[in-house]
Formats: sequence, C-alpha cells, structure tokens
Amino acid sequence: NFRRRGLAPQAYEAFIPVLRQIYPLSTLKLEVLGHNTRAYELYQRLGFFETERKEGFTTREGTNVDSIVMTKPLRGDAGAR
Repeated sequence: NFRRRGLAPQAYEAFIPVLRQIYPLSTLKLEVLGHNTRAYELYQRLGFFETERKEGFTTREGTNVDSIVMTKPLRGDAGAR
C-alpha cells in the first residue's frame, strides 16, 4: 500500500515542470469528485483552487456527488494557453 507516504505530492511536483516544458500552458485544470477529500486537499496544497462545482454530477453508493473543477495558474509563461 502506497497511501499516506507522500508520493503523490512528489510525483506532481516532478511532473508539472516536465509538462510545462512540453506544452506552452498558462494553467492546469483538473476535476475531483467532492467526496474525495484527500485528493481535494492534496490539490489545494499543490496550488490548485476551486473554480467550478458541478452539483450532483454523479452518484456513489446511492448518494449524489459533486464534481469539483480545480485550476492552478502557472507563472512565467506569457502568451501561453
């Protein structure tokens, strides 16, 4: 089991610079299901912030779950997408 070992933050921190080298991006965007609080908190620590909430996006175990769109601005890429 690799949970709670700090691997995800390290992986994202290594991956984002590589992604920026390959693609001329000014922002990153992702979606996380509202019941996944661990992932939501991880993305917040990585600099993502909530930009949209799609209420009742899906159902998990009979309960409606929101989809949360999160965005992270990337600095230093003038004119990028």
